[in-house]
Amino acid sequence: STTYNLPADVKAIFVRAVGGGGGGGGASLPSSLACTAGGGGSGAYGEVYTESPAASYIITIGAAGTGGGTGPANGGTGGTTSVGSILVLEGGVGGAASTSTSVPALYIGGLGGAATTGGDRGMQGSPGGLGVKLDAGTRFSGAGADSSFGSGARSLLAGSSATSTAGNVGLGFGSGGSGAISSTTVAQAGGAGTQGYVEIWEYM
Repeated sequence: STTYNLPADVKAIFVRAVGGGGGGGGASLPSSLACTAGGGGSGAYGEVYTESPAASYIITIGAAGTGGGTGPANGGTGGTTSVGSILVLEGGVGGAASTSTSVPALYIGGLGGAATTGGDRGMQGSPGGLGVKLDAGTRFSGAGADSSFGSGARSLLAGSSATSTAGNVGLGFGSGGSGAISSTTVAQAGGAGTQGYVEIWEYM
């Protein structure tokens, strides 16, 4: 995050950016059935071109959503990325935490961030994947959502109730982390999303 000051010889700018990605949900320590959690949503994307740029813009880069804890807790929501008031892009929502329940069970992925101000073009982020528990052992966690600047974290697959793995971290910028899977003896935290991004093209 910084202040962008327009160079004297720049006549127009093209800006594109993305909000922070949401984190994957955490998986609890259940008493009987192993758990799996939802993936984080990606940040909103936006772009704008202006031939009348301001002298300066305050730039805020949306923080990465944290992975949900072993409590369990939902994944954290990614931060809002903004370029002055010409682009305001919300971060993706974290994936749902997983607790011990009857089977089958689903744990929703986080929603994609909204383009509050999308400039010339704005797109809502993509939702994270579902965490699915089919029986006491067979389950897969929700994948993190892809963004316009990054790849969401891959899903985790388990075929045994003894398998327990923390969620994966997203790649690039604005992508979601994947949900965790826990066994009946080990709880796990979700994977973190990735921070937002701003790119400015200068035309002289």
